Amino acid sequence: MKRINRIRNHILLGLSIVITITIIALTSFFIYQLNIIETRNVTERLNVAIETAWDLYNSNDVMIETALSSTIQHENLGTLIQEANATELDTVIGDLSDKYPGIDYFIITDAEGTVLNSTSYNRGETWFLSNLTGALVLNKKTIYTTELMPSEDVAKASWDFQKKVEIAYSGNDLSDSQTGIFNKALMKLVLVPILDDQKHVVGGLSAGIILNNNDRLPKEYTERVPNTYLSIGVEGVRICSNISVDNFYYPAGSIQDETLVETIRAGHRFSGKIYPLGGPSLIVNDPIKNFEGKVVGNIGVGAPLFAFTEFSNSNITIIIMISTIIFLIAIFLGSLLSYVITKPIDQLQALSKAIREDDLKPSMIVWQEKHTPIEIQELADSIIQMAKDLVNEKRLLEYKVNERTQQLAATVEKLEAANKYKSQFLANMSHELRTPLNSIIGFARLLQDKLFGSLNDEQEDYVATIIDSSNHLLELINDILDLVKLDQHIEKLVPAYLDLNKIFSDLSDLFRPQLRAKSLTLNICINGDLPHPHWDAQKLKQILINIISNAIKFTPQEGNITLSASTAEDHIRISVKDTGVGIPQEMVEKVFLAFEQADSSYTKLYRGVGLGLSISKNLVELHRGKIWLEPNPDGGTIVTIRIPINPFQ
Repeated sequence: MKRINRIRNHILLGLSIVITITIIALTSFFIYQLNIIETRNVTERLNVAIETAWDLYNSNDVMIETALSSTIQHENLGTLIQEANATELDTVIGDLSDKYPGIDYFIITDAEGTVLNSTSYNRGETWFLSNLTGALVLNKKTIYTTELMPSEDVAKASWDFQKKVEIAYSGNDLSDSQTGIFNKALMKLVLVPILDDQKHVVGGLSAGIILNNNDRLPKEYTERVPNTYLSIGVEGVRICSNISVDNFYYPAGSIQDETLVETIRAGHRFSGKIYPLGGPSLIVNDPIKNFEGKVVGNIGVGAPLFAFTEFSNSNITIIIMISTIIFLIAIFLGSLLSYVITKPIDQLQALSKAIREDDLKPSMIVWQEKHTPIEIQELADSIIQMAKDLVNEKRLLEYKVNERTQQLAATVEKLEAANKYKSQFLANMSHELRTPLNSIIGFARLLQDKLFGSLNDEQEDYVATIIDSSNHLLELINDILDLVKLDQHIEKLVPAYLDLNKIFSDLSDLFRPQLRAKSLTLNICINGDLPHPHWDAQKLKQILINIISNAIKFTPQEGNITLSASTAEDHIRISVKDTGVGIPQEMVEKVFLAFEQADSSYTKLYRGVGLGLSISKNLVELHRGKIWLEPNPDGGTIVTIRIPINPFQ
């Protein structure tokens, strides 16, 4: 018995060592992978955050242009410039400064770039951006740019302007000898041409915001994207910044990372990890370029890694706890396993001892009668070997099954997350796009209505093209929103008892202008008296509008479209038949997929991205119905819908 106990102890000891090493290795690997995943996730967030930073950065253009446009509309600046009326120009600049205190810089120049009046420049001097005045004269278009005013021009400006620009900078270490005063001004500028009565450019009105020591832009950014920071740098010096997290503090005047500066100087985005004194930080920086395409600064967002330490530590604690539980379970199972392995040996030993000492009767021996001690030993060895082989095979099989299960679960989780992010991205982007798009349509219609003056024929064509293209884009955005709602199961039905004859009549009136434009005929054929189905009226109209719109789109001039409906048992069958280009048989399933058309060349001939039939299919299936395509013997396509009369009973 002592010998059996020693074997069991050796098995437990060896198993414990193997399990301990394996768990330590796996725990280290998981912690390492966790750090990689978290770093990647933060970097992906920052890649999105930099776009937000750019949006805020460029939003200043609207404010500045509004101020300048309003002034030009109410002031006859062309005449004042031609008359060199210094008194009136002083009044214009003064009114602008009082009315728009958020704008730091106003200047009026003539067509040669000579300063006529300014909040900071002396009259008669040549403006340091006289090349932009030349561009105004040449193109007669508003210029949006970011420019760097040299130190010598800043020195000529007013005392208030110089104080706004001046930044004391020093190295990131107290012993760093790189110190001094940074007095170049990085400005966000808008330049508007000033025309005389003959539509000739006689000068320019410019305004700008000084980015040096600017605290509004970083503050607005952090309010939108919390737990991150924003900074703007010029020549390796941060000129505005809100980097302040615990001991991680880099205000305006601190020095940027050398690798970052070199990458920006080459005109490329810098994305990666840097190691300042406060600890490692993940950053994304883009170059800021002036009107001529030269790099004049950089704008970047970032987040210190220690801001995410709490999340990392919690995950590491969970991993260690799980590893400990697995170790205890493994030791318990190992103890059971060793007992299972050693028990037959113990029984064989007791049996052999009993047989040897005649303590066991022959009738109680389970082995064959003609056994000798040598044969019993060989049998025991065979049984032990077989047991080991079976256990090893079982453990290997369980390991493979578990490994495949984990891989499948991880894959499913990634796919679900990717689908969720895709839907969230499409929904967010679609909502964000609708606001500026509605503004574009609204302003274009104001131009079309000639509220601000008459338009020539070419301008009217351009405005009509803007409205048509914007409306088409708005339709695509609405389709994408519908698709996201269906994908996220947000779309709900509001069923009611419908009069199909009234709905078909309304659709005929709705499509009359499009039908007339292509000389198409829409025939409505109703077989017998249709019942009043319990459906969602809005969703049914959306289904039929998508299908009939496709029929109109793909049917050539003077073609025919037929909308028919009939009752079949407890279902209603609705078909739309056209004499259009038709769909190949092998493509009939593809057209019901989102962003798909029967032929990629269709996108060059017909507008659309292939969402109509996909949305219709989802809406039909919400009504527990089916939709499919059939070839039209006369040419074209037949789209058929079959929906229960009362699908929700």
